[in-house]
Amino acid sequence: MTRANEVLAHFLDAFIVGLDPDGKAYPMVVVAGPNGSGKSTFWHQVVKPRFWGLAESWEYLNADDLVREELGTGVRLDSVNQAALKELQLHAQSALTLQRRDLITNEPNNGFVYETVFSDPQGEKVNELEHGAKQGFLTVGVLVCADSIDVLIERVTRRAADGDHGVDVDRQRARYPRVLENMKKALRVLDLAVLVDNSMDDMHIKGAFRAVAVIQSGRLTLCVDQVPDWAREVLSSLASSNTTGIDR
Repeated sequence: MTRANEVLAHFLDAFIVGLDPDGKAYPMVVVAGPNGSGKSTFWHQVVKPRFWGLAESWEYLNADDLVREELGTGVRLDSVNQAALKELQLHAQSALTLQRRDLITNEPNNGFVYETVFSDPQGEKVNELEHGAKQGFLTVGVLVCADSIDVLIERVTRRAADGDHGVDVDRQRARYPRVLENMKKALRVLDLAVLVDNSMDDMHIKGAFRAVAVIQSGRLTLCVDQVPDWAREVLSSLASSNTTGIDR
């Protein structure tokens, strides 16, 4: 029986080996998942601490952080003019897109991490990963999701009630299948990826995150015995010979 902690350890070991002992292979890490999946929490509380000070040298790109910096500490987003907030969010996303592309093209000797919902319909984020690989980055995916879109919507609703940013329900529903589709495509591009399930209703419960599968260079190398439906769908993009470990 393969447990989630074994899958996570396998991913972290592969990540460290990919960097090599001197940290000379610079990572381009995409932390991706639908709104409410808990991707920020998983990166900052689970993955980043395993790299001690090394991860501090990797630039972290998150549009939400830019918006919060612009508004100031402690400002509730529901107290801000919503049209102005939307404009600020779009500006932050555009600025980080340009910064990300500049890092890929001009600074291959600097590792970086970026967050994305991963729902763009044209697959531009996947194309960026391909470009990053060609530039010599170690491309890594931390892909976080949940089986139920309703659970994700409820989390975002609770977050908005606490003064954080909300997302239109119809937009969340439309994004969900696009997120899974882009994850499928990304698995064929990334050097290393881990699929992380956060289907439990309360993302704050200790141990709610479950690393369920590790993929290296397009091959499934380890997975838990019971793979959640969303992860099973994402893994379906791999050749059948590469997914024989999944209980179908």
